[in-house]
Amino acid sequence: MIVKGIPLEFCRRLQAMGAASHFELDPKCASGISIDSHWWKILLMQLMREAGVRLLMHTQVVDTLREGDRFRGAIVENKSGRQRIEADVTIDCSGDGDVAARGGVAWEKGRTADGLVQAPTLVFKLGGVSREGFIAGCKDPAIDYREWIAPYPDIRERMMKRIDRMHVIICGGYAKLIEKARVVGVKLHRPDEYLVVMTRVLGLNPIVTQSVTDAYSKIYEQIPVLVKFFQKYVPGFEQSHLREIARCSACAKAAGSWAIMSSTRGI
Repeated sequence: MIVKGIPLEFCRRLQAMGAASHFELDPKCASGISIDSHWWKILLMQLMREAGVRLLMHTQVVDTLREGDRFRGAIVENKSGRQRIEADVTIDCSGDGDVAARGGVAWEKGRTADGLVQAPTLVFKLGGVSREGFIAGCKDPAIDYREWIAPYPDIRERMMKRIDRMHVIICGGYAKLIEKARVVGVKLHRPDEYLVVMTRVLGLNPIVTQSVTDAYSKIYEQIPVLVKFFQKYVPGFEQSHLREIARCSACAKAAGSWAIMSSTRGI
């Protein structure tokens, strides 16, 4: 879902490059858009050059510079060694509030009662999907590719009238397969691509490195099972194959990848 501001600017530029779909209206998610993630990275670099941003890739913040109640910059480390970066304004874009936390700012993790966080998902992309077979499955009422629509026949009818023309199709259900697995994902604008949002790890402690490492290990065990599930049970996926796995959270923060991760700290 895109509202306005910088995300909209990104999408408009990608559309102009032929690297994104048009906006697809959706009765539940308002609007959806599918982008080519690698072109997104190229555009990101281009926009930063245009804005005069000076980059330091593969750089980790290891400490903050603080005077009284103000941040004055950060200490970073990379292949060039340790460096001190001073700034009038420091913006924490770590994704987890790491910079602020290292500077002594009060923070909380997860829900108030017990600190548990939402079970994270690492998305992955399937290629080789038959769009025709996928659309045929969506049209089959018995499969019920989006379960919440079933009680609203008027909405279902309107969606079925335009589904052949839709480039981005959000899925969440497949009632016929529900005893085996609840299929959640997005049919992307590339005819043979589908984004799967079904991996899940419980009990993650996102500020303990070993816990995060174990979570990734578990997710990488889940992906082959899910690929086989799609190939065996979901219409249009008989010849599909694993095309791409979202990058890990640390890489995603640095490169703007398409990993979906839970929030860890609230500042």
